[in-house]
Amino acid sequence: MTIKKRAISEYQKLHRKQVILETAFNLFIHNEYQDISMDLVAKKAKLAKGTLYLYFKSKEELFFSLKIMEYHHWFDEIEKKIKNLSKRPASKQERIKKFSNFITKSFEQRKNLIRLIIIVHHTLEKNINEELVLNLNQQIGNRLLQLGAQLENLFSFLNPSDGARLVFYIKTIALGMYQVSEPVAVIREMANKNKKELNIMMLDFKKEVQKMIEILLNGWS
Repeated sequence: MTIKKRAISEYQKLHRKQVILETAFNLFIHNEYQDISMDLVAKKAKLAKGTLYLYFKSKEELFFSLKIMEYHHWFDEIEKKIKNLSKRPASKQERIKKFSNFITKSFEQRKNLIRLIIIVHHTLEKNINEELVLNLNQQIGNRLLQLGAQLENLFSFLNPSDGARLVFYIKTIALGMYQVSEPVAVIREMANKNKKELNIMMLDFKKEVQKMIEILLNGWS
């Protein structure tokens, strides 16, 4: 009987932790990071603030964990797509085109993950427990190696360990392109008034990311 209670308790803890993470992400979609407080997360999750701190010691820890959760969701999507592509006979160029198109669409749907990665990289890792950062980054590292091995099977021109590096490069391209394709309001306004010298700054995120991924893969091959 004791074992049964413990199992239910663990399930409830995992469920509550997931609710907290999903609540924080929903808030992040509609708000800037600095405008989200632990009080607000607790209120939206219908929890006491003290209960929230039992799961995450700080706002930084919460959002770092959120980044890891969203990484896992993204990797799950990529792995599923790789399996589908691997089942179908196709030329190298066809696979590159389909893969780059899929990845670009996934970034379009996950721009809030890109925002989160940028914030984490610049601020959050400096303010949370080093052991936790190491543990969670090791999780991502292991997923990268697994995903990389699948990419190496999909693209025969990739050598061992190239697949994980490829994912890292693709993420870097998306992060950089996201930041330069979102100019400040005054630049955007002036470019819309046909200021030719500013039009170069008005980049189409989806189009440019796909182009860069295809260049990367073709160069690698």
